[in-house]
Amino acid sequence: MRDTQNPVTLAVTENSPQQVREVDLRDWPPFEGQARVAASALPEGPLRNSANVV
Repeated sequence: MRDTQNPVTLAVTENSPQQVREVDLRDWPPFEGQARVAASALPEGPLRNSANVV
């Protein structure tokens, strides 16, 4: 088990052109809680399409 965090802040890498991202956060909230809302998601660098073009 990991240390709990509330709010949870972590980096996620996704290299596919999906519209929806799913991230397993069940180990992070305290008391085996569930994450209900993503407050924000910020890209690091420019967004690219499936052809790797900005």
